[in-house]
Amino acid sequence: MKMKSVLAKLSPLFESAIVVLLATIFVVSVTFAATTIGSSITTGGNVTATGWASTTNATTTDYVYVGWGVTAPAGFDYKGDLIVSDDAFINDQATTSKSLWVGSAGTANNLSMSGGDLYVQDDVEIDGDLWLVRATTTDSLYVGGNASTTGDLYVSGGTIDITTSTATTTMGLFVRPKGATSTTTMSIGDQNDHIQGCLEMVRENEYYRCYIDGDKTGIVCALGRCN
Repeated sequence: MKMKSVLAKLSPLFESAIVVLLATIFVVSVTFAATTIGSSITTGGNVTATGWASTTNATTTDYVYVGWGVTAPAGFDYKGDLIVSDDAFINDQATTSKSLWVGSAGTANNLSMSGGDLYVQDDVEIDGDLWLVRATTTDSLYVGGNASTTGDLYVSGGTIDITTSTATTTMGLFVRPKGATSTTTMSIGDQNDHIQGCLEMVRENEYYRCYIDGDKTGIVCALGRCN
């Protein structure tokens, strides 16, 4: 009877302990399971997720930084910007309404970087076609294959050099008509009185020149180079 009385007194304590244990197990289970929030979250601090985070819509009024260890380029003011420390893949189409800068340095000397400009710091390789309205180079232009133009070709540098590295290739400059009624013209010189046209030919290090005489009545050919 004494033992029964003791157990009767301890029974409420066992019941409380079991309730606490079950509640603890439930809280731990919910904590380690996926969390779904059906309403908005407003916080003045940071939100950190060590695992995956999934959302159907995300908006930021400042910037998005993906990765680490990146030095922000010039113009990155952390207002509506996106920075990615490694590769970025776009499966469909990428559009910019202002400009595109490729490279980590360089100086855009001839571009305003607006209205759809493209600046590339180093080389560009294009395996397909390139269509241009106008092209300007401040250095050199190398064409490995054929080049054709339906318009005029102007060279302001002063020299056109036609050469080949193949000994069996005969070089030439051809001016040919396209239609039966068209004419071919090769003009050397200018209408300015102080500029005279001169045709120079060379063979085995001997130069001959041909030009219009001073009276403008004939052509003179003599030994020596054009002046």
